[in-house]
Amino acid sequence: MGWDQNKVQNAGDCFKKAAECLMAIGNQIEANTQWKEAGKCYRHIDSNLAIDAYNHAIQHFLDDGKFNQAARLHEEVECKNKQTNKQTK
Repeated sequence: MGWDQNKVQNAGDCFKKAAECLMAIGNQIEANTQWKEAGKCYRHIDSNLAIDAYNHAIQHFLDDGKFNQAARLHEEVECKNKQTNKQTK
């Protein structure tokens, strides 16, 4: 099954916008969820956008002192990035 790139891009953009709005009102926990969802969408179409979204979530985990969650997400991103690099070679 192929991905409709426009729909996936739009979904990622919506999650990103939701994260930005939630951050603006101070709801960091839900914003992190939205950043991760944006990353999940973007990883199907643009690894740089995915990494950027995941890095937002990681940074907020670090800012909140949630080091284990930040480390787990960082490891997950690294694994996915390595898999993507292997597939493109």
